[in-house]
Amino acid sequence: MKLFSEKIARELAEGKRIADTEVIILLLDQMNKRMDIMNESLNRRIYELRGDLRLPHQEVSSVKSDVMNLLEEKIGRS
Repeated sequence: MKLFSEKIARELAEGKRIADTEVIILLLDQMNKRMDIMNESLNRRIYELRGDLRLPHQEVSSVKSDVMNLLEEKIGRS
């Protein structure tokens, strides 16, 4: 589709008239590009969000380990 879109764009640049279907193809190509950009942006935000969640996850794991150690000590003393 990209090659076809480029061909249509060249025709437009040359001042040639294009068919309605060619206009639709150009619009679909532009929508596809914008969706790709949005997808990349969302993926980047999700990746950054996961990075933000690493620290709380590590803290929860640390607290869990502390609780397990305290329980083992309490059970061992009983």
